[in-house]
Amino acid sequence: MNHDKSRDKNMSRTFIGKRGCCSICAFIFISMIFAVYLTYFRHPPADELIRMNNHRFSMDSSHNVKSDSSNARQSPELDTEKDTNVDLPEVVDKERAKWENFLREKNYVSIGEVFDSCDAKSRKLVGQTIMLKDEKHGGVKTRTFLNFTTESDVTDGEFFIDVKYNDNDLFDNHWELCGLTYYNDDGEEEVLADCPYPKGFHSYTKDRKIPDYLPKGKFETNIWITDQNKDAVLCGRSIFVL
Repeated sequence: MNHDKSRDKNMSRTFIGKRGCCSICAFIFISMIFAVYLTYFRHPPADELIRMNNHRFSMDSSHNVKSDSSNARQSPELDTEKDTNVDLPEVVDKERAKWENFLREKNYVSIGEVFDSCDAKSRKLVGQTIMLKDEKHGGVKTRTFLNFTTESDVTDGEFFIDVKYNDNDLFDNHWELCGLTYYNDDGEEEVLADCPYPKGFHSYTKDRKIPDYLPKGKFETNIWITDQNKDAVLCGRSIFVL
């Protein structure tokens, strides 16, 4: 009888010991997940993120726009066999002055610029991308302002994108421009470009939510759009940190 009681007591201790060990392991695992979340995915408040990105784009020393010259015609001085990083012109033209005044008056934080070409010697600044507090969904979002002119109807073309995370390649792809669609922040499908795209002046303002699931770090995005002649009609770059 005493032997049975002793055995039951030992089994009970073993069970409690195993259960305690499992609880400790579960606690450590949950703590590790929480630590990873705090380290890589928990972002500062929106106001702090905007402050962190203030002047970041204009202060970036490289300040260039990448374009794949095999898909977009460049100036003769550029290497036509390789990807190129084109230094932005130092001269502040009238268009740049207008955009800078606009940003200053609205107290906007710029994280990107859009040009009407990828050719550093002839391109004109036609747009800005800013970072704003997202009052509807929380966090932050981007808003892109575009005022540009197409010299002829765009009947075909391609949309290219290249994304880097902490200066490492993250994603790149390209799609046919005509009929290209995307999902807006409300989950609704919208057409990005409907061909033929008429020549003339165009003005757009587009908002895009910066996903909360993105990890902390530096994100750099280069985009360029070509027409049916493989000439770049828009060429842009944005840089921001989370």
